[in-house]
Amino acid sequence: MNILLSFVGEQDPYSDKTGEEGSIVTLCRYIMPQVIYLFPTATGFKVKSETQTRAVDTQTWITSEINSNIQIFIRPLPIDDPTDYSLILPLARRV
Repeated sequence: MNILLSFVGEQDPYSDKTGEEGSIVTLCRYIMPQVIYLFPTATGFKVKSETQTRAVDTQTWITSEINSNIQIFIRPLPIDDPTDYSLILPLARRV
């Protein structure tokens, strides 16, 4: 069983700048996972880059454009700075 664990970025499910599909969608087309866990940054106080809405858009894109049978779970991470890996990794492991 292929499982994809991925953090959601500003370019998912597609880039507003280029119109190209983002990395999560590209990976899905390549590895065809049965299960996907998306980790967006949660909406909240002092959050610099909220990607929770991008995660929902990515889920919709994948189920409509790639495969509606893929199980997709969205697990928002409550972090202020999505570039602070010392916070992200321990939290992601717990989730």
